[in-house]
Amino acid sequence: MPEEFNGVTPLTDPVVEDISKQSPSMPDTPDPTIPPSDLKPPVPASAKSLSKPSKNLLSIPLIVITLISVIATSIFYFQNQQLKTQVQDLTNTLEAQETNIAPQPQITPEIILEPTVIPDPEATPTPTPTTIQTETETQQALNLAQTKYKDAQLILITSNNPHIQDETLTKYWFRQSTNSKTYLYISFLNGESSLVDQQVYVSPDNNIPSLNQRLAKKELGVTQNQALSHTNSLCQEPEKCQQAYNVKTQFLDTGTRLLWQVVYQIQDPSQSIVFQIDSLTKEVIYQSQK
Repeated sequence: MPEEFNGVTPLTDPVVEDISKQSPSMPDTPDPTIPPSDLKPPVPASAKSLSKPSKNLLSIPLIVITLISVIATSIFYFQNQQLKTQVQDLTNTLEAQETNIAPQPQITPEIILEPTVIPDPEATPTPTPTTIQTETETQQALNLAQTKYKDAQLILITSNNPHIQDETLTKYWFRQSTNSKTYLYISFLNGESSLVDQQVYVSPDNNIPSLNQRLAKKELGVTQNQALSHTNSLCQEPEKCQQAYNVKTQFLDTGTRLLWQVVYQIQDPSQSIVFQIDSLTKEVIYQSQK
């Protein structure tokens, strides 16, 4: 039997020195080439591992605090600006209420008709004889219109220069029948009358009430001369009304009142003087001159 099985097998090779019996290793001697001042004591591993987390733990709260401060400052700034704006608006409103007087609403003309005639080169006005001299001119015009159109409805009277007798041109405008949108007019100039029933338009014609019944009952109110005399007295600058190069009148039933409109046209069209009066009461409905 081999000899190594007779006893305990040695832990090490007998030729090799038994390392289990070696004394603890001594620290390496410093490298004589490195100066002693440059040698630094080794930093323990535990210290290295703790240094980095400690810096992160300090920086995170600082960042959070900084963000909160910036957000709070921004919110406060915007709130402060809104408050300043609201205060300024309130101040301006109060000052306006104290210093300004609310403007009174201006009455505007209720209706201004623009009757027009498009000349027809193949047609000429048809002269018509005047009727019984005792009838008024308005009744004469109605009679003449109904001679040709038995259901003619008087809806409007217009006149140019009614204050100058020899230059007064008055036109009586009719629908050809009760519900039609076709028209004619009869004009009077220096006692001569004529009927025109081609290319005649009235705009806007929003179902303007007929004057036939009021004429029959003599309920048209003041005459044109009376309306013109009344508006002359209302002129705050009489010389402008007197020096007007043209005067125009219109008369119609608006559906709520009988209306006379008188326009004094002066050299500056934007400064024309306009009056509207109620034909039954002479109440001033509108005046452009204050």
